[in-house]
Amino acid sequence: MKEFKAEHNNWRPKQNHKRGQICAFPTMTDKISCSNRNKQRYEYNIMIQKSFFLVMIAIIIGISAQGLYAQYGSKLPQTDTPIVVELYTSQGCSSCPPADRTLANLSESNNIITLGCHISYFNHLRWKDTLSQDFCDMRQHGYAGMQGTKRIYTPQMIINGGGAFIGSHNEKVTAALKNAAEKPIQNIKINITNNDTIQLSLPTIEDGDYHLWAFGYKKHHKQDIKNGENNGKSILYANAALSYTNLGKWQGAGKTHTFPMPQSTIEGETLDGIIIFAQKGGYGEIIAAGKLGF
Repeated sequence: MKEFKAEHNNWRPKQNHKRGQICAFPTMTDKISCSNRNKQRYEYNIMIQKSFFLVMIAIIIGISAQGLYAQYGSKLPQTDTPIVVELYTSQGCSSCPPADRTLANLSESNNIITLGCHISYFNHLRWKDTLSQDFCDMRQHGYAGMQGTKRIYTPQMIINGGGAFIGSHNEKVTAALKNAAEKPIQNIKINITNNDTIQLSLPTIEDGDYHLWAFGYKKHHKQDIKNGENNGKSILYANAALSYTNLGKWQGAGKTHTFPMPQSTIEGETLDGIIIFAQKGGYGEIIAAGKLGF
């Protein structure tokens, strides 16, 4: 596995993950490429992807990446407060489907708020992600800057705005969820008024520099992928981000906040609901969240 650092010059591959676990992004003047394998290995896998060997590998991966509920059951935290799970993913990354399945399984939980943010920087790799959003690229870079790292990759999972990890590692997902449950965040109540205005009831929390974000989402989206690393696969995506609204700063006082009903940025897609985050400093710890299905 090659891993790019987000530097403009003299990047070097870093071998701290097993091959095939992530797809990484260099940024700017570096040539963007999916880094879970080198170019020759990529071309070779494309040619033999329908072989018996890769079919068996797919079966093994499917078994090992079963849903968290089936694999861990009661190990998942039981809490009345929300836990926010963001997944930065791409239809063009062969390492992402196991993490996409994990996110879909987590979406079935009432207290876990999931958001699938599809990045666009792999769209040149033979397949353009039909759910990709530039704002997902921006948000992922925002997290990297806030956390003092230059690593940008998929599938990247972030829970309650905390440290990032590979989203297909179910043991890490479970541990991060347990940790989040021990540090409960506040609920944000969401309603829709008669004139299609979104109304938020913000809780009273400790004074601070917080930022409010709103995301419209598609609950389920099944995509047949016809080229690229996931050629031939039909993948179900959960809670894919279709709109993004910057609601500005909030100092933590309990109040009501309203804004117009957002619209999907992808033609032909409609929103199934809205998710609200309140974060320290824009891309820091999430201290309150809410979700409303339409």
